[in-house]
Amino acid sequence: MRPSDFFDYPDFDDFTPGRWDDIEPELRTDLLEELRQGAVKGVKDLDAALGLAQLVHEELEKYGTSGEDMRLDDEDIGLALKALKATLRRLSVPLPDLPFRNFKGFKTYWISAGMSGSWAPRRKYLERVFGPVHERLEELEEQQFSSRLAYPISLSRIAELPHCRSSKFPTSPGTPMVG
Repeated sequence: MRPSDFFDYPDFDDFTPGRWDDIEPELRTDLLEELRQGAVKGVKDLDAALGLAQLVHEELEKYGTSGEDMRLDDEDIGLALKALKATLRRLSVPLPDLPFRNFKGFKTYWISAGMSGSWAPRRKYLERVFGPVHERLEELEEQQFSSRLAYPISLSRIAELPHCRSSKFPTSPGTPMVG
């Protein structure tokens, strides 16, 4: 899943031309609540965790820096954090205990931790928190992909097949085929 999958977008059939600024995606709080409570039918926890971790990281970074283009409010980020923690727990992916539960708490934390005055310390902090999460999720995704890849049969295994039992078929690499 991508971060955008956690949003519903307006039906363009109901769209009034000239009102592009009024189009706001709506957070799928029902999906976040379901993820918080357990696995969701039709949604793999790994896919949900990948998208949620990216969404939460991006939104916290936006809030901690320019504050522009944010899609979540204080209540939404709280729900997204709870859903992310629950989903990561089901995957056995650790997320450090965060000293905040929403944007307001994040700001209180960064001020008390001396991260005011520059965006760089807040970015570094978020990278220290979410970097290992992203890395572990990507490792799990790679494992998932590699478990689906077909592995070639060795020559010795091919030679064991009934239709290949012949002195003409090589049983080891480098053995020439007899023609």
